[in-house]
Amino acid sequence: MHACSYFLTVAKHRMVHHYLLKFQMCLESLAQEMIWHQEQEHLNDKSIGAIVIHIMEHVTRATIRLTDPEHVFKGGIENYFPHHEIGKEELLKQLQSSNAALEYGFLKSLS
Repeated sequence: MHACSYFLTVAKHRMVHHYLLKFQMCLESLAQEMIWHQEQEHLNDKSIGAIVIHIMEHVTRATIRLTDPEHVFKGGIENYFPHHEIGKEELLKQLQSSNAALEYGFLKSLS
């Protein structure tokens, strides 16, 4: 197996079948108010929900790069931590959808 294919296979397994489950277990164990809780709002304190959405943006960008390696993004996402306060079930749905798209991107890039 080519080194690049091996890396993509391992990365797919870890992202889709390992980390997703950990995120889901963590979010499912939290009450809604804990997901969006900020200790010090005026200091731009990041909530768990905002961090999850930030990571989903990384996953989305990785998916785009898998299917379109020449794609150029207009800016970085270093400060992208939106505080949407969506419901826990909706956040879990978005997380699953993001990872399903990533899995499809991995499969497409390996074929």
